[in-house]
Amino acid sequence: MHSETTVETRKKAKIAAYLESLMQSRAFLLFAAIVLFMFVMSLVSRYFLTFSNIKGLLIDTSQDAIISIGMVGVLASGGLDLSVGSTLAFSGIVAGLALEAHLGTFAAVLLGLLTGLVVGAINGMFIGKLRFDPFITTLGTMIMFRGVLLVIAGGRPITDITSSYNTIGQLDVLGFQLPVFFFLGILVVALWLYRKVRLFRLMYYVGSNEEAALMSGINVTTVKMYAYVVVGLLAAFAGVIMSARMGMADPTVGGNTGLQVLAACVIGGSSLLGGRGTVLGAVLGAFLLQLIINSLNIVGMGIYWQEVFTGVVLLGAIALDRLRR
Repeated sequence: MHSETTVETRKKAKIAAYLESLMQSRAFLLFAAIVLFMFVMSLVSRYFLTFSNIKGLLIDTSQDAIISIGMVGVLASGGLDLSVGSTLAFSGIVAGLALEAHLGTFAAVLLGLLTGLVVGAINGMFIGKLRFDPFITTLGTMIMFRGVLLVIAGGRPITDITSSYNTIGQLDVLGFQLPVFFFLGILVVALWLYRKVRLFRLMYYVGSNEEAALMSGINVTTVKMYAYVVVGLLAAFAGVIMSARMGMADPTVGGNTGLQVLAACVIGGSSLLGGRGTVLGAVLGAFLLQLIINSLNIVGMGIYWQEVFTGVVLLGAIALDRLRR
């Protein structure tokens, strides 16, 4: 009888510990908040849970979510990248110019991705090797590359886009456009990389205590450079997808992308002080932000209110992170 009571007590203790760990999980809390928000919106508007709206919501989320996956590593390493919006626009313009020069779809995509790699390497060199401040550096490169892309594009959108290139962003598969499947594929790979590959795990060690990382023999410069290269490549890929979806390369896009991605990561559990954050949390944060924007559109609130709410959510997430610390 006593042994049965002991077993029962242990089972209850395990269940209680599991429930406590769930309540402390940012990803679980975000998922619960998303489900609750969607339930409320389904009561507010009968159009919310329609297939067309959910489809649009997933497509809009995919762009920021892809970049957020890379931003998690940058924040975990103790860095910050405000230039991802300019990188997104820059890669789209480079791809558009390549198509305008009749270089073909493959070359356009390759050059667009190469643009992101170069921007990421430049940020990584200044921040990782020369020890520049991440905020000032990426603010400077954000402005600089935005100016460069406006110069090379002549301030005009590039509309001479081939149909084969547009397929990347417009092809429907099982009712959803291809960018959704690109995002899901990148998410699966990223979940594996951040858990299993040493380089990605080192980003957290560097962000938690850079001095200790140096003393233990970790090449901090290399780790930081890889973090910025990864986010640059993902921002460029998002830019290629966006230009293909729109059927043109617009040099003015991506103005708020950096702040939206940052907000998504912080909401998902990343810290501006480094050493924390998960890919799943960042993706759920990006989805929650798009869910709020989508809901504001449905209830008839203007685009300016969307920026207000994004700012409020970002400040709230930062305040929550500070309180938890």
